[in-house]
Amino acid sequence: TIHNPLDVDITWIFTVLNRQAGVCQFAIDKSLAACKTPRRNPQVEQAVEFQHQLQQFANRLKQLLSRRLEREIMSKHNPAPSLSPGSVHPETLEGELLLSHGTNAEETIFHPILPLMENGTVLPPDETGALLDAHSQSMDQMLQNLAQVFPDPKKPKLATTAEAGISLLCHNLSTLCQQYLCSINYVEGLLTQQLTQAIGKAVGARELDQFLQFHNQKLFAPAYAPRPFTYAIRRPNHFPDGMLSIEAKASSILCGNGDHDAATALPIDTMVRHVSGHESPISMPINAGTSIDIGGDRFLHGWVKHSFESEAERSFQIVARARQFSSFLLVLGKMAGKNKFAPKHALILRNKDEVLIPLLTEVLPTAKEFKDAISSLSPEQQAFCKAYRGMQLESSVFGICIIQIKPQLEKLLNLPDGALTKEIQLTEDLMSLFVEYQIPSDLMSFEGDTLAQKGIKLAAVKGHVKAVQDAVNGTTEKQLMQEEMKKEMREAQQAPHPFGPPPPGAGPGSLQVGGIFGSGAVSPSAMMSSFGGIPERKSKAFSPAPPPPPSAPVPLPAGGRSHQSRQQDETSRGVDAENPTDNAEDDAGLLQDDADDFTLIPKMLDGKVEKLDSDDALKSTILKAGQVWSRTRQENLLTPPVSASIDSEGQRKEKDKAFDLLDALSRSGTLSIDCAELHVIVALTHCFENDVMGTVIQDNINPISKAERSALIVGSTIHDEPCQILLQSNASQQRLEASFPALFADEDL
Repeated sequence: TIHNPLDVDITWIFTVLNRQAGVCQFAIDKSLAACKTPRRNPQVEQAVEFQHQLQQFANRLKQLLSRRLEREIMSKHNPAPSLSPGSVHPETLEGELLLSHGTNAEETIFHPILPLMENGTVLPPDETGALLDAHSQSMDQMLQNLAQVFPDPKKPKLATTAEAGISLLCHNLSTLCQQYLCSINYVEGLLTQQLTQAIGKAVGARELDQFLQFHNQKLFAPAYAPRPFTYAIRRPNHFPDGMLSIEAKASSILCGNGDHDAATALPIDTMVRHVSGHESPISMPINAGTSIDIGGDRFLHGWVKHSFESEAERSFQIVARARQFSSFLLVLGKMAGKNKFAPKHALILRNKDEVLIPLLTEVLPTAKEFKDAISSLSPEQQAFCKAYRGMQLESSVFGICIIQIKPQLEKLLNLPDGALTKEIQLTEDLMSLFVEYQIPSDLMSFEGDTLAQKGIKLAAVKGHVKAVQDAVNGTTEKQLMQEEMKKEMREAQQAPHPFGPPPPGAGPGSLQVGGIFGSGAVSPSAMMSSFGGIPERKSKAFSPAPPPPPSAPVPLPAGGRSHQSRQQDETSRGVDAENPTDNAEDDAGLLQDDADDFTLIPKMLDGKVEKLDSDDALKSTILKAGQVWSRTRQENLLTPPVSASIDSEGQRKEKDKAFDLLDALSRSGTLSIDCAELHVIVALTHCFENDVMGTVIQDNINPISKAERSALIVGSTIHDEPCQILLQSNASQQRLEASFPALFADEDL
C-alpha cells in the first residue's frame, strides 16, 4: 500500500544551531517593537510554531502505524477469522501490544524539559547535559525492554521491534513538544498569577469600566469630565415628570471571573456639551406636509465604548420612565442636517409607564482600514465607497428628543405657565381628547382677555372641555342607539314568520293572507286602507318617537387630516418623513466653522482618529433602536403593573398616536415647541484584540492609558477645546504628553 508522504520542516532547528560549538543558541531580541513579553515575541512564536508542526508530524506517524496494523492489514489479510465473538487473533494482540507499550513507556521515560527558574539565571551547560543524558539512558532502557517483547525485524511479523521503536519515539517526541509548550505558557501563567495576587482578583470589562468612571473624574477638569447619561425630565422649579437614561443590561454585565453581576445596571458615561437651542430651533417632520419647530436645550454626547475580543459583547438599552399623573413624548431618530431631526420612532409615556428600548451598535472600519480596502479599486469604485462611507458617518449621529406635554398644553390653550400643574383631571381629559378623538385645539383654548387671572382662564378651558366631552358622549350614545336599532331589525328579519314563510319578493313587514280572501302577501297598511282606515290615536303612549337628529360627524384630527389621508399624502408625494434627504455636501462644506452642526462631528472625529490613534483601534459606531421593545404599564391604581413587548406593528401604532398628539400640540406646525430636550449621541468603540487580562499579560499593553487617549480625542472634539484645557492637573498633562505627544503637538487638528 502506498501512503501519502509525511514530512516536517526542520529549518528552524538549523537557524538556532551553532555547528562549531555543537549546541543550540536561542535568544530574544528585546529591541524589536513586536517583543511584548518573554512569551509574546517573534523568536518564541517561531519556536512554538515549530513545536506545533513537529508534534503534528509525530502524531500523524503514530496514527499511520496504528491504522495500518489495526484497520488495513488485520481486517483484509487475516487468514483465520475468529469463530466466536469474544476470540481475538494473535496478530491483533501484537498490534495492541505495540500501542500499549508505546503509551505506557512514556510513564517511565525521563523528560528533560521543565520550567526551572532560579533567580532569573539559565542552567549551566553541565547540568543541562546531565538532564539530556538521563533522557537518553531512559530511552535506551525502554528500547531494550521492547526488544524482549517484540520479535526481531527480520522475522515476518506485523509488529516487530522496528515498529515498536518508531511508535515509542513518536510518543516521546509528541510528549516533549507538549512539555515545551506547557513550559513556555507556564511563564505567562506566573505573570497572570502575580497580577491577580497583586490586585486581588481577575479584572474584566465591568471592573475596567468602573475604574475608568472613577479615574476620569480625577483626570478631567470638573467642567469637562464624563457624566452619567441619566436625566430628569422636568421644568425649572418643578417636580420631575420622568427619567431618561442609557444603561448596560444587567444580564450583560460580567465580572472578571465570568459570573453575571446581579447588581443594578449602571448608566454609561459620556462627554457632554450643552448647547442652547432657543435661537435656532430644530425642524422635525411629522408627516408629508407638516414640520414642527423644537426649541429647548441640546446636549451633544461623546460616548467611548470599550470592546474586548475574547469577552462577550455587552448590550445596552434606552430606559424611559414616567411618574404618576405625568406624561411626555419620547422621539428617537437621527440628525439629518444642521437644524434637522429625522424621527424614526415615537412614543407617549404617561402614568408610571416604563419603556426599555434595546440600543444596537454597528462598528464601522477606521479611516485607515477603509483606505487600505479601497486602494486597489478603480476611481469610480472609490468615489462610490467614499460617498457611502460619508452617509454612514452622518447617519451615526443618533438623537433622543424629549417633549414635555403639560407646558405645551398650557401654551396651546393660552394658559399661564404652571396652570396645569395641579389640574390632574383636566390634564387627563385633554390627553384623552387629543389622543383618542383628535379634537381640534381651537375648541378648547381660551380666547378671552390675555390679562385675565389664571382661575378665569382655567374655568373657561374647563367649560370648553366639558362641552366637547358632552358632545362626544352624546354622539357616542346616539351611535349606540342606532346600532341597537339596527341589531333589533336584523333579528326581526331573521325570526320565523307567524303565518308561514313569505313568498319570494315579499318585503319586510308584509303579512301572508289566505283562505277565502285568496292568497298573497299584503302589507298591514294596505289591509287597513281597504277597510276604510283606522282613526289616528292621540294618546302619547302610542305616538311614534320622533326620528333621532343626525349624528354629529366624527371629528378629524387637528389640522383636519386623518391617518388615511396622511398616509395617502405620503404615498402620493413620495416623501418619507422618517428619512428626509438632503443635498450632498462637499468636503469643503463639511469643514465649515459651525459648532451647532452636529452632523460634522463624525467626520471631524474620523480625521482626528486617523492622525492621533496609532493603534487604529478607535472606530466610529452607528446606534439604532432594536426591533422589539418592552413596556411596563399600570392600567389603573388598583391593578399591578404588567409588562408587554412592542413589536414593529405596535411601534408604528404608537408612532401614529404620538405624531397625532404632536400635530395637535403644535397646531399642525404653526406653534413651536419650547419645553423640550434633544440629546445627540456620537459613539465610538475602542476595540481591544484581547480580553482585559490578556491585554495586560499577553500584549503588555496598559488599557487605561489607551482609554485615556481615546477619551482625550473624543473630549477635545466634543468640547472644541485643546487637550490641555480638558485636564485637571499639570502632572496628568506631563504624563500624557510624554506618552502621546501627538495629542498636544498640534491643537489645530
